[in-house]
Amino acid sequence: ELRSVLTEEDRARLDLRRFLPGALVRVGDEFARVSDPVRQPGRIVESLLGPVGSVADKLKVGGMRFGATMATVDEVMAPGGEVTTEEYLRDVVGLSGSMVDRFFRPFYQGIFLASLEEQSSTMFRFVFKMFADGEISLPSQGM
Repeated sequence: ELRSVLTEEDRARLDLRRFLPGALVRVGDEFARVSDPVRQPGRIVESLLGPVGSVADKLKVGGMRFGATMATVDEVMAPGGEVTTEEYLRDVVGLSGSMVDRFFRPFYQGIFLASLEEQSSTMFRFVFKMFADGEISLPSQGM
């Protein structure tokens, strides 16, 4: 189990600003919102019917999210079954190319600063779990 390395005093000094769970994804000339319906249930219809991925893709991502929240960090980081993130998303999870290309590729390439073909599926699953389990924030004065 992960423990916080920050004290309450550290957190107060950082003045952390939280992000809403989700992203705005450019689709043509418009932006489409991709939300976490578990944390933002009021956006479930918008998320399911939005143009980023099919309903089947979104159900698969929901299953992936559920699995991530149920797994321990040790389980996520356990050796074995390592493939690229590209292979994991397409072949293991079964996401469509559209879902991978519109959402996962730009989002996770921005995090890892590497193409999906160069990313470890284990590290992807770890970061995905952190997004699913926790809140994303940055210090108010920047990093």
